Amino acid sequence: MKYRNVKLLTIGVILALLFTTIGALTSAQGAKPGAGPVGIIVRPPDETGLSIRVWEDRGVYTINETIQIHFEVNQDAFVYIYNIDATGTVRLIFPNPFAPDNFVRAGKHTIPDGTYKLEIVPPPGTNYIQAIASPVPLDIVPKLTIEIPFPILGTDPAAFKAKLLVRLQGIAPTPVWAEDWLSFQIVVSAPPAHGSLTIDSTPPFARIYIDGHYYGWTPRTIHLPPGSYHLRITKSGYYDWIQHVSVRARRTRMVTAALMPLIVNERPVAVFTFTPPRPDVGRWMRFDASDSFDPDGTIISY
Repeated sequence: MKYRNVKLLTIGVILALLFTTIGALTSAQGAKPGAGPVGIIVRPPDETGLSIRVWEDRGVYTINETIQIHFEVNQDAFVYIYNIDATGTVRLIFPNPFAPDNFVRAGKHTIPDGTYKLEIVPPPGTNYIQAIASPVPLDIVPKLTIEIPFPILGTDPAAFKAKLLVRLQGIAPTPVWAEDWLSFQIVVSAPPAHGSLTIDSTPPFARIYIDGHYYGWTPRTIHLPPGSYHLRITKSGYYDWIQHVSVRARRTRMVTAALMPLIVNERPVAVFTFTPPRPDVGRWMRFDASDSFDPDGTIISY
């Protein structure tokens, strides 16, 4: 990506954003259940606490096109957005010298904010972006300068992830933070026409799998090439929701998965009394189990 300050013409700073050679539907997204690419943190969202979503508009871009990255937080928070390139270099995208204040109010936000542009440059491939929201500032931002507007945070994505997790877990009094991530394609020629799959669920915050590849949590919009896909929505305590869906070029398909709670067949509880309470040897006894019950059914015989 090339970053241009529209007020001062071209700054001349070029950043090649994130690429790998693994294709549009990468095995990295589905290598492990709920796992992301190397260096990307994946954490179940807190349904009652801080949350963040990050997205872009199209899913595929040609070189020299511009891109916008959008994010939304449900609470005021410090937001950090970084990328990881194919060499394992981790670079900070936000905050930056053009937008140094990363404490944002609850709501939707977009980078760039109008003072600069993000322009796609080589190399082509799959790109990844991660957004982290924290209630307190994290000590991961080096000095921001125009000469190096998007500083390197590390050269080993796994090591950077481990270091960042230590800092996130050290948030006091409790480690309250949130994450989200996305991927998109950079191509050298006219991009293939993609369609969009907007997926929601009741209840929300369910895992999304497309053709076995993990794509994050509901609600989410995913850009895909035209075709038929196997969609699976999962959430602990609910039956999986499975459907084959078709995606058409330049169209948006809306899908809402109504998840059904798992039915657990609990064992009946036996309660009985007997008389006489202190029977003599050889005498008849009477057992009464009429107080027995089934927590999720009806007892039909004893």
